[in-house]
Amino acid sequence: MSKRESLRDHLIAALSSLPNSTPLHLYVLASSPRRTKDIFPHTTHPPRCFQTDYLVLVGADLEGRSKPSGETSSTAMGSGSVDPTVSASGSAPVDSTSTSATASGGGPEQLALPAEPPAGPGQGKMVLTSAISAHLYTFPSSGSSILYISKVDSSAQGPALPLTRKLVSSFIAYHLDLATRPTVRVRVQLFARSQGQYLFPNSAAGKRSLGGLRLCGWWKGVYEEAVREVMKKYEKRTSAFASVEGVQGNSREEQGSGSGLGIRLAYLLPSYSAGEAVGMLGPPRQALPEGISWKYEPPFTTPVVSPGTSSSSSATASDPPSLAALIPSLPDDPKTRFLEELVDGSPHPPPPNPAARNTSTRSDKDGAASPKKRGGLSKKEREAAEDEAERKHASAALSKVSKEEFWERMGFRQECASGDVTGFFTAEVVSPAGHTAHSNSHSTTHSHSHSHSYELSSDSRPGEHSSDDPGTVTGTVPADPPPTPEHALPHEIVDRLLTALLNTDFANQSFAVDGSAAWARSAKEVVSDEIGLQGWGGCVGTVVAKEGQDIRAGTAAGTGTGAGTGTGTVIGNGIGNGAGEKRKEETVTMLQPRKKKKV
Repeated sequence: MSKRESLRDHLIAALSSLPNSTPLHLYVLASSPRRTKDIFPHTTHPPRCFQTDYLVLVGADLEGRSKPSGETSSTAMGSGSVDPTVSASGSAPVDSTSTSATASGGGPEQLALPAEPPAGPGQGKMVLTSAISAHLYTFPSSGSSILYISKVDSSAQGPALPLTRKLVSSFIAYHLDLATRPTVRVRVQLFARSQGQYLFPNSAAGKRSLGGLRLCGWWKGVYEEAVREVMKKYEKRTSAFASVEGVQGNSREEQGSGSGLGIRLAYLLPSYSAGEAVGMLGPPRQALPEGISWKYEPPFTTPVVSPGTSSSSSATASDPPSLAALIPSLPDDPKTRFLEELVDGSPHPPPPNPAARNTSTRSDKDGAASPKKRGGLSKKEREAAEDEAERKHASAALSKVSKEEFWERMGFRQECASGDVTGFFTAEVVSPAGHTAHSNSHSTTHSHSHSHSYELSSDSRPGEHSSDDPGTVTGTVPADPPPTPEHALPHEIVDRLLTALLNTDFANQSFAVDGSAAWARSAKEVVSDEIGLQGWGGCVGTVVAKEGQDIRAGTAAGTGTGAGTGTGTVIGNGIGNGAGEKRKEETVTMLQPRKKKKV
């Protein structure tokens, strides 16, 4: 029995595999789970859901070169090279305890006091290079969750390393791995659309962003890399378990296959057929694990919360699920906006008459009617009645549109038909029967005070059932709220630090260095005030520099760390055709449109 690995330790171990010649600084900020009804705002009985927000950043020390403030980031560390960038819409200096990885890349070690990172403008060369903003939605009643990658971006500053790719693939793998996933069933979802910037303001000028098609190919490779990481760990654990328990024959082979773990990959390029999409993106550059393959279909073809485990729908199990209970409303997502338009386009019924529902009044000591009840209902009750009426209207409006019609019309919407390729990507995993989300007999155990049995549709298990097969997977899920991440913060703090990042200027290296230092100082102060210096130390980590590495811009670095054969370059991955080869780095951007700044 061992302690469940934290997200920070997992990411530190992943970044330690990179050949960094300067220290890397990791910041992992997670909010405490909180109740939310916003995920399914159109169903009459929204399922019980908890939301956790993540803001993960990586910074890198530069090589000690100063740069004129007017110089663009395209020449930040050498002629003609840019640290590739990724943006997805799919969000500091450390002088306290943090985790440090050895130069050999052996993974996290004991906590130690790291060197003081840059403290202010002009005093250091640490620059934020990669960032992720994501949201985790957990549904305790069905033991399922959605990890929505809202935004991913790269600043085009720092060393020529595949920092963004390694960070994102490891972040996804952590939530899919049997030992660390939040629930039995997990869906990792994002919408890929090429944009110049998402999380690093004014950084677009120094980037050469990938077009929509190459961006979708990049994300497809990131998902594949994450799945390979998950399967590698799973096969290692099952092999060790089999040798101890004496598991032999087909059972051992199935346990070590993708079908045994229940991994499913799917993608959709709106307005393109399956044949066109395959021809555009091509097959995986590296073979996927046995039992795993890509399926061309839209996300959320099956309910996140089945009718048997939630009162989220009044329909029977035999009825096709309504869009209101089938497709979640994720932040700044094209599906969410389309659902809203469908609801707004349906005629509204007359507003309810709250007084008709409750005409009784209470009397005070003098026999007079209570002012709170003179209108029939209290303010809270009126708001509840209005919300119920609005939900009924929305549910009725969406019940008129089938999921097939919804996705066909999605391909003609401006966000998906603007002339560039966009894509929806999904990775779904279901624990094998007998395993719990936080309990693994040969890896990690995480206890819960209460649990109950349930059944999940197994349409996501490749090779066993079709999407319409009523097969089930049996497991045990916690009845309690999801576990709180280590060193969790109020969601207002995470939002505040995300806003601070969005107000930082990354127009060139000089601005980026100063802005990174200012953001890091602010993050340390805010987090330390909330959870103390020890808590801040649990949110950050450092990967020490490797000796003898030269990863200046313009050289291929991180060979073999990216998905595929390592040919070509993508999004901040620094993937080249061989160590020491010159390359032009690409920029990747994606997902949400940039919000307008308030004037």
